[in-house]
Amino acid sequence: MLLGGGNDLKEAMKKTIPERPIVRSHIPTYKSLFQFSGLIFFAKDVDTSSYNMLVKSYTTPVRETFQEEFKAYAFSWKRLIKKVTQEDQEICKWYFHLQRIEVLIVSVFTHTDSNSDGVASMAVRTLTVKRSQTLAKSLRSDVANRAGQAQTDGKVNAYEAFGGFLDDIIPVMALEQNFISEFFLMSSFPPASSFLEFAQNSNPDSREPEDLNRRRVPESDKSVAIALLENMVDVFGFVANELQSFIDASTRADPM
Repeated sequence: MLLGGGNDLKEAMKKTIPERPIVRSHIPTYKSLFQFSGLIFFAKDVDTSSYNMLVKSYTTPVRETFQEEFKAYAFSWKRLIKKVTQEDQEICKWYFHLQRIEVLIVSVFTHTDSNSDGVASMAVRTLTVKRSQTLAKSLRSDVANRAGQAQTDGKVNAYEAFGGFLDDIIPVMALEQNFISEFFLMSSFPPASSFLEFAQNSNPDSREPEDLNRRRVPESDKSVAIALLENMVDVFGFVANELQSFIDASTRADPM
């Protein structure tokens, strides 16, 4: 399975994908929960065990929610994958067969006497590299053509489905990380040095998270970074298996 590269190809994919699945936004939930940010600050400032319990009471159910949502979202993309045609199967078989022949030729000339056949060996390797580059260009062209033809039968190619799935879940995971960092004060730069200072300088009725879409700077406090990483693993530890399942389904549907 070949993943398309470049901004032009990504834009073409977005235009040709019919009935693109929509991932659910959690921003309204984040804003609602943030009304209780004072409670989180108080617990962390006064009782660490209670604070850790609050963190766990959030990450456990939210993991189940994301797991169900990502699984359903991946299934929606998999349903859009078009079945590989007989022509595509023949191209794939021909390509890999030719690659095996080229490897065999190179290995034969590589093991001959270097003094007598060095020039021939280098020539074969040069031709092999050029041939491989030509094949790569041909396959990339085929990928682009298939992307443009995907709309004809209401389906998409496997690499488009996988790419679309990745493009949508990564921002969701980034939003969740920013929310956890801000809501549970897992930041090297907390909004206040103590709960008292936080209560004095903020209005409970207007507490909202900052722009969760912003790109965060790396945490300078190593212990904070580790705590944030551990909680992200607790929430999204299932994603690796989900991606592998998607890759397996994609390569079965389209070996190219």
